[in-house]
Amino acid sequence: NNVGGRVMEYEFDDTLFEASSGAKSETCTKCMYAPKQCEQEWFCEVLLPSNNVGGEEPYMPTKYKADLQYRRKDYLSASITYEQLLSLLPKTHSQVRREIEDSLARCYLGLG
Repeated sequence: NNVGGRVMEYEFDDTLFEASSGAKSETCTKCMYAPKQCEQEWFCEVLLPSNNVGGEEPYMPTKYKADLQYRRKDYLSASITYEQLLSLLPKTHSQVRREIEDSLARCYLGLG
């Protein structure tokens, strides 16, 4: 390939794509990812976290619960859950906060 007067050569190591030996494949089989399987609507039983919980993950089950309420067109319950969640979610969690605020606005639109 000639780019801007310079010749560019590309070489790829095809050995990355070759079949691996039996011993190596056994090791890879043990390392395979196994997804966690949860009961349907497992997040509905999770309690609202306290406001001193770190990270975004403890707040997500409650968000899922509110998302389900919204999907079922129970806008009032969803908006209450979103509002509770916003009151506890630290301001530093801007991504989740923005998602919740957007969802809350859609609930208000659904309520009329």
